[in-house]
Amino acid sequence: MLLKAYAKVNLFLEIVARRDDGYHDLVTILQTINLYDTIRLTIQPKKINLTCNIPELPIDSCNLAYRAASLLQEKTGVKQGISIHLEKNIPIGAGLGGGSSDAAAVLIGCNKLWNCNLSYDELTEIGCQLGMDVPFFLRGGTALALGKGERIVRQLPTPELVFVVVYPNFPISTATVYKHFNIASIINKKDPTEIISAIETNNCSKIACLLFNRLEITTFNLYPKLVEVKQKLVRLGCVNVLMTGSGSAIFGIASEKSQGERIVQKIDKEQQWWVKLVETVKQYNV
Repeated sequence: MLLKAYAKVNLFLEIVARRDDGYHDLVTILQTINLYDTIRLTIQPKKINLTCNIPELPIDSCNLAYRAASLLQEKTGVKQGISIHLEKNIPIGAGLGGGSSDAAAVLIGCNKLWNCNLSYDELTEIGCQLGMDVPFFLRGGTALALGKGERIVRQLPTPELVFVVVYPNFPISTATVYKHFNIASIINKKDPTEIISAIETNNCSKIACLLFNRLEITTFNLYPKLVEVKQKLVRLGCVNVLMTGSGSAIFGIASEKSQGERIVQKIDKEQQWWVKLVETVKQYNV
């Protein structure tokens, strides 16, 4: 079985509260984009094996894709194994959700190949144990999520947006960003009502105006280089620019595909950062 594990961007991200367990409660709108890792699954006896095109990536239980297969095997008691080959295209530590998306794809694929017949809700329960973005990637598309980001409360229609995504060639630790985030600094919490309305009417110019990420200031203070990336995308004509997740990837909305292509060419010519033109992906998978 060959699967695509799509990346995501956060169109909206507000921090609501700090939890007793040290995590934070969020309100976020997640959007899959047509940048993806490719996963090939092959049934084999008993064992789980993982190979990857990136040598430095772990291929044991430290890898979410491996852990997804292992956890599903444990929960269902299935006796079969799986060979996983992971072809990484999504930058690592970029806030694009690559690891979580890989895990979700493996859950979906193994559920089918092993004939586990688990429902979406049952897969979601397992996904929550792997990472906060995994439940979202079981369906993808456009969704409003609460809690740590694991509670998908509403699927939204997918707006037709074109993004220029820039990865500055260094990863960022989510834990480090949250450690430095000061929730007491929030004066007025942002509400997602307006951007949800814009998404539901496919009002792309309004969506662009309402992009928001509460973590951006904290990450920019820790990694000032990202300010340069954002300013560059603004100067080149993106309608609006935002960091995704806790970084390090920055995305800009292009008014049309041809404009996005010109921006990508200009950035690519300088060979300073990884850059890609992408579009939104509608709901997929289970």
